[in-house]
Amino acid sequence: MTYKEFNEQQSLVWQKHGLLIQPNKNIDWISNGIGPSHYIKQKNGKSYIYITGRDGNNVSRIGRVEVLGIQNKNLIVSEVSQNPLFDVGEIGCFDESGVSYPWIIEHESRIFMFYVGWVSGGISGFQNYSGLAFSEDNGSSFKRVQKNPILDRTNMEPYGTGSLCVTKESDDEWSMLYTSFKSWQKDENSRVIPSYNIKKAKSADLISWKREQEVAVDLQGSEEHVIGKPTILDIAGKSMLFYSVRGKSYKIGYAVKKSNGAFERLDMLQTLTTSETGWDSEMVEYAQAFEFQSKIIMIYNGNGYGRTGLGYATLKVEADQND
Repeated sequence: MTYKEFNEQQSLVWQKHGLLIQPNKNIDWISNGIGPSHYIKQKNGKSYIYITGRDGNNVSRIGRVEVLGIQNKNLIVSEVSQNPLFDVGEIGCFDESGVSYPWIIEHESRIFMFYVGWVSGGISGFQNYSGLAFSEDNGSSFKRVQKNPILDRTNMEPYGTGSLCVTKESDDEWSMLYTSFKSWQKDENSRVIPSYNIKKAKSADLISWKREQEVAVDLQGSEEHVIGKPTILDIAGKSMLFYSVRGKSYKIGYAVKKSNGAFERLDMLQTLTTSETGWDSEMVEYAQAFEFQSKIIMIYNGNGYGRTGLGYATLKVEADQND
């Protein structure tokens, strides 16, 4: 049996391999953390992980590393460059305080990067919005499609939007799962905390999105107050959705897409959880699963929302039980 023969009711068992990229005090833009990241194999044949870095002032920017291969069962990536490839927006714009959560797709002759821009301050501490940039040089540099968010605030969604994933639905339609902020809450210590779930949107041009307030994945139970960072892996006719769930701490959730288009939460089947000690002993979050050299790999963050770095795991199947 291979991973392509998994049915929807089987547990996903992962083998952890530790940290892949760590913060580096000698590289300013990643000196304080490596956050939400996105893998893509581009049409030029090269594979990259686009990473979010944080500097000493908590400002986030986006860069990338090339995935070079697997050696001695370890994933090998290039060194992080001294400078990011996508910086913060203009003062006063929705992304003046940072850019993060890249999601990369290729369309026609361009590479598009969806991202989260944020503004710090206010009673809530920050506000998030979803933006879009494009590259005409295979992802070496990006320009903003527009200075305002592609998912701006509306009367139905007045609190903002966040991380997202985009997939091709048909020749003339794109599908999006995006993080939609709900009203802010106060916890037991009277601290203001965010609340959000995952909704659906459609587009014909990647820029204008139709939002009908259809919830794809919602909160369950009184402890959960956040579900975000959706990421889909389409393989062997199945759509596997991973996301981050936050209660007292972050964990990685899992759902499958049913024949009617709805997502069924199967978090209990996703077994990648915190370690007893080390960099991911307190939380696991911001995951993306992808196929690379006949393996399913999951990159994810651990303690401190990325302050300890970016790690990875591989999906265990019968063929590699003895690896």
